[in-house]
Amino acid sequence: MAKLGKITEKEYNEIKAVRNSELGNIEKSWAHYKMGTKRTEAMVFGSAFHMYILEEPTFWENFVVAPQYDGRTKEGKEIKKQLDEIAAAGTKDILRSDDFDTICKMKESLLKHPMAKNILHRSENEGAYTAIIEGVECKAKLDLENRGQFFDLKSTEDASPNGFRQSIGKYNYHRQAAFYGDIAAANGVPFESFNFVAVEKKEPFLVCVHTLGAASMMVGRHSYKNVLQKFRFHTENPGAYEGYEPIFHPSEAPDWLLRQAENDQTEH
Repeated sequence: MAKLGKITEKEYNEIKAVRNSELGNIEKSWAHYKMGTKRTEAMVFGSAFHMYILEEPTFWENFVVAPQYDGRTKEGKEIKKQLDEIAAAGTKDILRSDDFDTICKMKESLLKHPMAKNILHRSENEGAYTAIIEGVECKAKLDLENRGQFFDLKSTEDASPNGFRQSIGKYNYHRQAAFYGDIAAANGVPFESFNFVAVEKKEPFLVCVHTLGAASMMVGRHSYKNVLQKFRFHTENPGAYEGYEPIFHPSEAPDWLLRQAENDQTEH
């Protein structure tokens, strides 16, 4: 295990260890993990959002904000050519100007929120950690930490308590929280609670701070440890089948269809 401090995204990517974003693919199948994840526009937006809020100088080292242009004009064609050259070089990600405007408004909203602004100003960006868990080398890059309180920035469609609760289940944020917390704790960092600072991506760009409950942390810990055990099995048994588990999988129609059939029977 190691406390690596603030390192670049490139340096972090080069560390040979399992990261949170890979857990979903490993869980689905070993074939999906080996295939990797293609970088999407949503992922680019998320990275840009984090860098601009937490370490703005690094943002400008890694992103280019594309101006609005008309590709039919001489000037527009020149701008497109320059952007294509940047994309081909692969040294920086290109962010659309309207996405950058959105991120700026999200930052403004964060700095107006009574709790969020204090979290941003009083917490530290401790950087990256590695640790061996379940016999597997793992890594995590924390957003912010303050006296055992961990904070993770999230851009979301709905930051409200009920809305964000759905996001926790959909995106396995509870698993991420347990994974990050345990890696940091393995490095001697006090871990009291995991919190999400969620900000909406659309007007009015509302902010809400959420503290993950102990029961969800426990479920998340159980989930990531099962995934790591699967990772270890495949790394130790390279000839093992890489697709979905070759068993009879009990299957049912979706819940909504079963409920509909139940209602139909009741009415008749």
